[in-house]
Amino acid sequence: MSLISSSTVPPKTNYDVFLSFRGSDTRINFTSHLYAALRRSHITTFVDDTRLERGEEISPNLLKAIEESKMSIVIFSKYYASSRWCLTELVHIIECMKSIKRMVLPIFYHVDPTDVRNQTGIFADGFLKVKERCGDVEMIERWISVLKEAANLSGWDSNNYRSESELCEAVVKQILNKLYPAYYSACSNLCGIDSHINKLLSFLSLGSKDVRFIGIWGMGGIGKTTIAEVLLSRISDQFDDCCFESNIREKSEKDKPVHLRKCLFSKLLQNENLSMEMYHVIPTFVLDMLRRKKVFIVLDDVNDFEQLEALAGNHDWFGPGSRVIVTSRDKEVLNNGVDDIYEVKGLKDSDSFQLLSMKAFKQKHPPKDFIELSVRVVKYAKGVPLALKVLGSHLCKRSQKEWESALDKLKQFPDSKIQKILEVSYDMLEQNEKDIFLDIACFFKGQDKDWVEDILNGGGAASMGINRLKDKCLVVIDKNKLEMHDLIQEMGQDIARRTDSQLWNSTNIYDTLITEMMKEAVEGIFLDMSKIGKDTNIDAIFETSQTKELQFLPNKLRLLHWEDYPYKSLPSNFFMENLVELNMKGSKVEQLWNGNKCPQRLKWLVLSESKHLKSLPDLSSASNLEEIILSSCKNLIDIPTSIQCLHKLVALDLHGCEKLRTLPKLAQLESLRFLCLVECSNLQMLLEVPRGIEILELEGCGLEEWSQDHRFFSNLEFLSIQQCKNLRSLPSIYLNSIEKLSLRYCSSLNKLPGITGNNIKELDLSYTAIEELPSTNERLSSLYELDVEGCKRLENLSVNICLLKSLGRLNLSGCSKLSKLPDLHGLCYLRQLFLNNCNKLEGLPKLPSQLEVLEASNCRLLKTAVSCIRPIEPGQLRGAAFKFNFVNCLNLDQNARSNIMGDAELRIKEIAICMVKELQLFYLDFDLALPGSETPEWFSFQTPGSSLNVDQLFPSNFISTLLDFAFCIVVEYQGPAVTLKEYSHFYLLVTCKCCLKTTKGNRQATITHYIYHGWPPFESDHVYLWYNHPETRDLSGWLRQNRDSVYEASFQFEAKCVHGGNVKLKRCGVHLLSAGNESRSQATDVNFMWKSLQSVRDSLHSRLTVIYEEEEQPPTRLKQLPRFYKLHGYR
Repeated sequence: MSLISSSTVPPKTNYDVFLSFRGSDTRINFTSHLYAALRRSHITTFVDDTRLERGEEISPNLLKAIEESKMSIVIFSKYYASSRWCLTELVHIIECMKSIKRMVLPIFYHVDPTDVRNQTGIFADGFLKVKERCGDVEMIERWISVLKEAANLSGWDSNNYRSESELCEAVVKQILNKLYPAYYSACSNLCGIDSHINKLLSFLSLGSKDVRFIGIWGMGGIGKTTIAEVLLSRISDQFDDCCFESNIREKSEKDKPVHLRKCLFSKLLQNENLSMEMYHVIPTFVLDMLRRKKVFIVLDDVNDFEQLEALAGNHDWFGPGSRVIVTSRDKEVLNNGVDDIYEVKGLKDSDSFQLLSMKAFKQKHPPKDFIELSVRVVKYAKGVPLALKVLGSHLCKRSQKEWESALDKLKQFPDSKIQKILEVSYDMLEQNEKDIFLDIACFFKGQDKDWVEDILNGGGAASMGINRLKDKCLVVIDKNKLEMHDLIQEMGQDIARRTDSQLWNSTNIYDTLITEMMKEAVEGIFLDMSKIGKDTNIDAIFETSQTKELQFLPNKLRLLHWEDYPYKSLPSNFFMENLVELNMKGSKVEQLWNGNKCPQRLKWLVLSESKHLKSLPDLSSASNLEEIILSSCKNLIDIPTSIQCLHKLVALDLHGCEKLRTLPKLAQLESLRFLCLVECSNLQMLLEVPRGIEILELEGCGLEEWSQDHRFFSNLEFLSIQQCKNLRSLPSIYLNSIEKLSLRYCSSLNKLPGITGNNIKELDLSYTAIEELPSTNERLSSLYELDVEGCKRLENLSVNICLLKSLGRLNLSGCSKLSKLPDLHGLCYLRQLFLNNCNKLEGLPKLPSQLEVLEASNCRLLKTAVSCIRPIEPGQLRGAAFKFNFVNCLNLDQNARSNIMGDAELRIKEIAICMVKELQLFYLDFDLALPGSETPEWFSFQTPGSSLNVDQLFPSNFISTLLDFAFCIVVEYQGPAVTLKEYSHFYLLVTCKCCLKTTKGNRQATITHYIYHGWPPFESDHVYLWYNHPETRDLSGWLRQNRDSVYEASFQFEAKCVHGGNVKLKRCGVHLLSAGNESRSQATDVNFMWKSLQSVRDSLHSRLTVIYEEEEQPPTRLKQLPRFYKLHGYR
């Protein structure tokens, strides 16, 4: 049934992309990956992820979704044509393509496009079945027709891509190009832009692989930013990643250059967790990742060379072909850091004429009667685009007489700067619009639009005024933030200086406050006392120099933002009836006011870092208060009970109020969502908090008990109780919305309550005094990570732990009384197990077969260990770093050592084969460390000492099947002793210099590998064995290509302790991983490789216990932590 109307007007689009797929084929693999990639790129995608595809009729809503999508992506898979549902979808998709011009792009997922076109091959099986069930000849013919049409469309064949991620990336990139072409409509009215872009393209030399820095230089308002934006939009598809960093000058006033660098690199590398704290040091892994990318960066409005140096200090930071554009008003900044400078000059008269006409008359040319007037405006603006846009917008729909008047006014400033041209726009505003404009220019640029409307005390009137300013090109609203061009802001601030209606500058405030006659005209003060000059005579503000008190503040004040306020209280005659925000961060105030005040309009109260504040006044009349920020008020003793009257209060921040001893009951505050009591070290008891609380931070507070019934916290999204060292007990915890619960370092907590939370994914109980784990394991069905590190009283691990079916990471390190582990084999998703420093542990039980990391260093009584490795099946390997650490496990018996080494041999061979099949999808490595003085018997080449020479390698037919190299060393630690206080881990850097000699020439390579584990260093000889594919794949590939001419190889090993200790290499070994003595064609056949690998398994069968089990997909990992409230006090 078609929902397309007969009208030629296509339906409104609600989606960018509609995904058509066969659920049983691709839902949990490729389709889910593609859908995630589309969402990451902010492409609105319709995916019917609830359909069963069992019925015969397709939902009308689904057909409607197809019509309302800009394009459809059809994923043809093996059994796509076996679904009548899918075929009906496809018919409608093709109909929409023809009738309403919707785009269609096919993906041929493991099927040949020809088979789809002709319904042959593996694609034919499913289609034959649906044909037999259908019986409608006409419908079948229609299906055949649309399959042929769709298969003839340009799309993607999955067989042409090495990995699904690469295919998803290609699809998303193409979709973005089709949905959002480079020449977007917003650029259509940019007069004269093409000449700038063409000149810049010649500067950029895009065909060159050199890294080039280009400066765009010109005065404010001349169009530098616009040119850079358009350039980015037109060539962004030629780069791996692009980033536009705007307003560098303004951001540098608020943040240090190293913070700006972190923000830029985080965007380029799509990693928000980069650690970059030092200006002169950049982590090598960050530079390494950047150098692999061809990036396009725009650094907008740079006014200091330090900014450029921090963000793009050197050409070799970025990959070949990268380009960096820097816009600046200061040519000297660019001279020191770019390859070429492009000067942006004013628009040509013809372009200026067109731009003015578009703004004033909404057409390319002015009406005949306005030509002369337009010429005069263009002549006055002198090619500055911003001036033309503002003047044109303000003269729009004005009469000739009004044009004449405006031009006459311009004559008063023939040689003025651009700011005075812009003031003409201000003069044309209504009085209330002027007030709003000046407020934004002085206080609110970059602030949230809704918050500003509240401050401006007018609701609808303020909103209308802001919209008028937007229409006049005086204000831009970007992501609900109020933005303003620098020139316009400077013009507004210049007007404010002359009228004294807004006080934000130290000198203005000083001059105005001593003129009492002006006080009632002031409606806003924004002052940072740290910026007042040392010579300023502050005493002149007082009535008498003896009082040392502020004598007045204007009663019309709506905003008082006075950082480092130097007085003990507010003036007694300041009634605050108009005040909306009071922000006195870092003040010396001891008491806000005396007597009864009525701040009914007050919404935000910020007194953070006011170290002399001991108490708050009666707040019962401040019924509109939404946020109270009192962080780091170190002498605050109590909170008044009148806070219980603040029914609109959303956030209460008492972080670092060290002397706070009690809190009134907060249960009546039904709007409270955020409560922070971090480091309230004297707060011993927490009474009831509201049921609607969402974020509760108690970290490091002095809480001893918390008796509230937690069952009512249905909205709680984030709870932090860690480092509450006095906390002795907790009630039963019902946390159905929380994903992470941390009780870390609650060192007095010796017993846990029942913990229930189906969404909890991380539970951290480390360094508590618990003696046993809670018994409600079955109620933690989503728990992925359990950390009980350092729980020195924990003696037993209950068998109930196997009820944690989703557990993927278990940390028991430092549980020094733990002597026995239960059978953990039932934890089928467990990937990482940490047992370091479990000093009484004597044996390892049957462990999960898919374990990837086992850390058991310094388990000195550990004697037994069984094999725990499950064979990898083709296609099941995912990215992993396999690590098995038995450092200082000196009591391991021979059976345990044999099992460990046998596991290592099998796993390394499997990884090497998988790397051929998975075709570099993942970079896998393997590490093993255990006590011993001999290299494994199965290593191809081994010798005493640190160097290995091989005069005769294997025959060429063996090398032709070479997969990779594995390495092994035996190390003796020779000191000196280093204390734990100096280092928490032992680091060993191993390098292997390889030289392969052939009759055609030599190949040299240096392979590096880091080895690290817990403290202390090894106490006897230890064997280290590793395989690292990224480091060796080029070498093994070269060796295969030159197999007939290689005649000698040498390997020189070196080891160095990072902390400065000494080590001696006693033995070394190299192992050639090969598919076997078969032909090269067989070596490239993956099925053969797996059969070859089976022989390795069989040979190890007598000493390996290999466990075979069916696996499900691993559970979903922890999502991003819930948002915190954006507190206005932290602006």
